[in-house]
Amino acid sequence: MFMPITQGGHHFDPAAIVTFTASAQNGADNLTSATFSSQALGAADPTRQIVVVVGAVQSATTGRSVTSLTVGGTSMSEIHTNNTQYSFVSFWSCEKATGTSGDVVINFNGTMGQSVDCAVYALYNAATSEYAKTKASGVSASLANTISIPAEGVCISHTEHNDDPTRSTSWTNLTERYDVLYDTNSTSSGASDAFATAQTDRVITATYSSTPDAAGMVTVSWAKA
Repeated sequence: MFMPITQGGHHFDPAAIVTFTASAQNGADNLTSATFSSQALGAADPTRQIVVVVGAVQSATTGRSVTSLTVGGTSMSEIHTNNTQYSFVSFWSCEKATGTSGDVVINFNGTMGQSVDCAVYALYNAATSEYAKTKASGVSASLANTISIPAEGVCISHTEHNDDPTRSTSWTNLTERYDVLYDTNSTSSGASDAFATAQTDRVITATYSSTPDAAGMVTVSWAKA
């Protein structure tokens, strides 16, 4: 259990921990909802939060949104969304102390074009509100987010891009956790790390092996609890 430590009469709050637990993809066209069954949630713990990142290759409109999201039957709250032409990235979280797997159920306000994917992370000993959040989008060979992360805090970043059946993603200043090509030309990639020392204006960069039609990126950090 990731609980506060008492030593010699003094109370110590442990550092926040981030663990990547799962990713899943659905390459069907024009989805209005998606269910990813039995996704790994990490070790159960009283301090655990679940973060789900929703990615999608949407149609040319930028009017799509997630209307509801649950993990293992628990409702989640939106943290930050990047809704740009073709590319969609949205972070959601909830406190969830029990269970080691669960269904991720996502509902949208309309059809989502070519594909939908999700990534799941477990946070331990982290504050229940994010410390900082930022996003970027564009037609470019790379995207960058500048973000600050407190000492003993954690950071997660995600990028979504399309239109190349061989494209991959590489990361700078954050450790890649997955990089998945699906639905012929949709790419989903994520990175995360914990930091012992404070990071001020750390530049997180996702670099693509070719320039996409469009790409979106979101990065979020949390302090320790």
